[in-house]
Amino acid sequence: MLIRRQQLYVRETNESFGYNEKTQTPHSVWGVAKKILGDEIEIQENLYAFYYDCGMKLIGFAHISKGDISSTIIAKRVIFKYAIDLLASSIIIVHNHPTGTLKASIEDTIVMNELREGAKILDIRLLDSLIISKNGFYSMTSEEVEVVNV
Repeated sequence: MLIRRQQLYVRETNESFGYNEKTQTPHSVWGVAKKILGDEIEIQENLYAFYYDCGMKLIGFAHISKGDISSTIIAKRVIFKYAIDLLASSIIIVHNHPTGTLKASIEDTIVMNELREGAKILDIRLLDSLIISKNGFYSMTSEEVEVVNV
């Protein structure tokens, strides 16, 4: 069961949205994020943060922002507020490109670096930032692209 606190979803018992303690690889996070976004994955940019404890157990996720067809606001303070509320040790950031483009823009790279610096100050690890579409994802950390024929 998930308890919703504004935009923050915290795992209390059982699985929901298909996530579990092992939702930590880019492929598994993509699968969950795709399920959460549904049809919106092709309509508007959205940004989510997935939060992990020190044992790499997924402890919650948050819908940070909803944008338009080509951009969204990256609310860095909100990302870190939820991390602190959950006492998270690690974060994975996920946003979609409605166009289906699995490539980081210059802005994506700048924001990833800013988030990494902010997380470092708070002693939180930014594990990855994923750009997703309905057909695959791009991991900014490993520079891995995976396209799945749907």
